[in-house]
Amino acid sequence: MSTSDKEDLPSFHRHDKPIGPLQHRAQTWDTGAARTLRGIAQKKIRLRKNTYKYKPIAYHEDIRILKILHGKEGSNLECMLFPSSLQSTKSTSTSNCHRYCALSYWWGEDLPTHPVEMYDDTGVRDGLQTMTPFNSSGKFYIRDNLAAALKQFRKETEDINVWVDALCINQTDVEEKTAQVARMDVIYSEATYVCAWLGAGKPESKETFDFLKNKVLDLQELDNLVKTSNHARKWRLVVNLMKNRWFSRRWVIQELALARIAVVRWGSEEIEWSNFADAIALFMTKHDEITEILEGNQKTFSAMQDPDTHIGALDPRALGANTLVNASTNLFRRLPDGTIKQRLVNLEVLVTALFLAFEASEPKDTIYAVLSLAKDTMIRPNLANPPSWEVESPIDLRIVPDYDKSLTDVCADFMEYCIERSQSLDILCRHWAPQPRKPSQLEELKGTRAEEVEKMPSWIPSIEGHAYGGPLDTLQGRKNGDSLVGCDERQNHQHYQASGNLQASLKFDRTPKQPAALQLRPKKFDGTLHVKGFKLDTIKSISGRVSRGIIPAEAFEFGGWPKLGAGDTFPDRVPDQLWRTLVADRGFDGTNAPAWYRRACLECMTHVDNNGDLDTNKFKDIEDTPATMKLFLKRVRNIVWNRKFFLTANDRKNHGELYGIAPPKAAINDIICILFGCSVPVVLRKVEKEDRHIVVGECYVNGMMDGESL
Repeated sequence: MSTSDKEDLPSFHRHDKPIGPLQHRAQTWDTGAARTLRGIAQKKIRLRKNTYKYKPIAYHEDIRILKILHGKEGSNLECMLFPSSLQSTKSTSTSNCHRYCALSYWWGEDLPTHPVEMYDDTGVRDGLQTMTPFNSSGKFYIRDNLAAALKQFRKETEDINVWVDALCINQTDVEEKTAQVARMDVIYSEATYVCAWLGAGKPESKETFDFLKNKVLDLQELDNLVKTSNHARKWRLVVNLMKNRWFSRRWVIQELALARIAVVRWGSEEIEWSNFADAIALFMTKHDEITEILEGNQKTFSAMQDPDTHIGALDPRALGANTLVNASTNLFRRLPDGTIKQRLVNLEVLVTALFLAFEASEPKDTIYAVLSLAKDTMIRPNLANPPSWEVESPIDLRIVPDYDKSLTDVCADFMEYCIERSQSLDILCRHWAPQPRKPSQLEELKGTRAEEVEKMPSWIPSIEGHAYGGPLDTLQGRKNGDSLVGCDERQNHQHYQASGNLQASLKFDRTPKQPAALQLRPKKFDGTLHVKGFKLDTIKSISGRVSRGIIPAEAFEFGGWPKLGAGDTFPDRVPDQLWRTLVADRGFDGTNAPAWYRRACLECMTHVDNNGDLDTNKFKDIEDTPATMKLFLKRVRNIVWNRKFFLTANDRKNHGELYGIAPPKAAINDIICILFGCSVPVVLRKVEKEDRHIVVGECYVNGMMDGESL
């Protein structure tokens, strides 16, 4: 079977950093939220050209440090760059090491229009320096968020040393950038401290931080806060803070996780990361109570009167802030001085499960940005023989950063690596893969030739199919049902065993590397993956999608629930296959489905509307709804959201019609298959007149999830 298709200053971060041999990422941002080129033209925005010329450094050993020259508030930014060695660089003297803070920040989506007057290196390192116009070496233009950060940290009578990637790395020198980004973990771990810059302050910044420090961190006070609805506005401030764009950038994971000391800065307001993390974690322990407060408050004020009262389907558990807090605790075991003793999580879990709420403007960084965090992929550039690589633990060359590879090849190499290590095909069912990169507006404005937009094979599952969609979609709430294949933060954990103990077998079709003249990114893989498995059955009937949690009547009919008319006796029992399918025959966290789910399901069936549909959301607002019923419906929504119900044709005449849940794009005549090494069945679609199939997605088939088909 084949399937195709980041000493006195905080730390700054950039959301898109490469580590590999070639770097094709100029200063870019996400095109979806940026202005159109027509808008740029209408506003007569022109690209300002940097006149500062970088002085070369021994970039395989040293880094540049940015000295923010002292100045009064409101004055122009003036800075100086000077080289410094890292403590871990064995070939240089520690006397050449200088203290600095590292900045972690979001680059932003605007054009770089703020000028920084750059001065020549005068040899002064750790002291006050007075510059003259004769020392000026040119201007460097930066974006709004970085300009706000540098101005906030500047002092009137003291120069400040910081490391900030946009200025300390010559972004136009591919070799330097490759070498410097490859040492990003060392740069951040050796910083005096790392500052997470959330942006210029807002009117609510002080109120939000004070609430976290003085209320949420007080355990007794926290319990009192959730007993009344008087603090809905305060809770909304916390949710809005968790939606800050800094928490969505993939590179902040490494910058924060590797920091020995970190602070969170929002304008002039500051809180230690350890306190911030505790506050968010405590907030999440009260998530259900706080959600009820916010939803209750929403009834009092309409969204038109106060848009911030609308929480909708937003689930703070899916936001990057919550993920980052958990990760900073669970990624490593540390020594008392903060040094990392042991990495705990493998690469597959980091990429396909743990950090899905974080985006990268360069799609390949979905994988490359977490290599230094994984227990199986710790790498370091070989200083003795640049730009080759040495390893601190065994690493497969397939996942060594290489920005010259096509996105398909990067993803396929990663998947092949993961499958060989896990002997499982479950990665085919986890929606994790980034969308192909489109040219940024800056690149288009510069007239830079854009890469081709790749069409990804169907067996590389797009992040768009994840429960909360892409990283920015998490702000809108649930989009799809939870994945049926579980993935624990520390190890792969299978909820089902549809293919028993059969191990995965796979082979990629590889093609000779074509000349660069024929395509910008020659591909190693032609898009076809060969796996072993067998057909279970064909979809004969299929329901409409479960839209926004409303289950259509045919879903119940397929499951054996009778179509009741006037005078019909209401059944006293729900068919086993119906209630088990609604919850995918599991409780939360992959446990066996509690037997009382059957009774809760029967109660729910008394609330179907005149069309036979069931709105699983309406019970949240009914005060006398039993708590067990709410818990059952929560599980149901997590499973069925945006999926379809189906019946099969009983092609093999030996098991009868099969009932289950399929992906939203499933259709009649699609086939249900068991793939060797995959813990759940999958839906495939035959390509007409070709000997290949496309992957539609994972599915639940009642009675076929634990190896029964074998």
